[in-house]
Amino acid sequence: MQKNEIEKNKKYEKMKSFETHFFNMIESQKKLFDIFQLSFEKDGSISIERSGAAVAALEDEILNLKGLGFNQAQLSEEINETDKEDKIYSAVRTFCVIAKLIDKKLSNENGFTEFERKEYYEVLINYTDFSLVRLILLALKYTSSAQIDFLKHNLEFMDVLSKLGVLEYLDDM
Repeated sequence: MQKNEIEKNKKYEKMKSFETHFFNMIESQKKLFDIFQLSFEKDGSISIERSGAAVAALEDEILNLKGLGFNQAQLSEEINETDKEDKIYSAVRTFCVIAKLIDKKLSNENGFTEFERKEYYEVLINYTDFSLVRLILLALKYTSSAQIDFLKHNLEFMDVLSKLGVLEYLDDM
């Protein structure tokens, strides 16, 4: 019985350490997204959009280009052109670092379960600004990087996205 208590205490300490790191990273992600910006050329002038407005402008651009008959490869190219300064990549990378923290610290080897990891993926998604979630979904569809590959191939994370119904957003985009 004492050994069981020791194991419970170890798991509790791991969880406590994880949660401190996790919620601090979510706060950092929020601050970084607050200064996120993209530049768009419209009618010969450049407009700079920030945070959620930047994501909305990117969505509008994608929908306009789709209306002109652009295919997924062409849209990916246009997004890369819009993101010359890797702002989208940086936003996705920050989110992915948090997802990797869940994957690593709450692993089966550390005494945690798939259910616990999925709970924290859901918390991550729900605590992330919805505009940033939409940006990450757009990146999943139109960009490629090691971070995107990690998210795409993380079945637990993708299952949570599906369960929350946010993947349906990509059908329109």
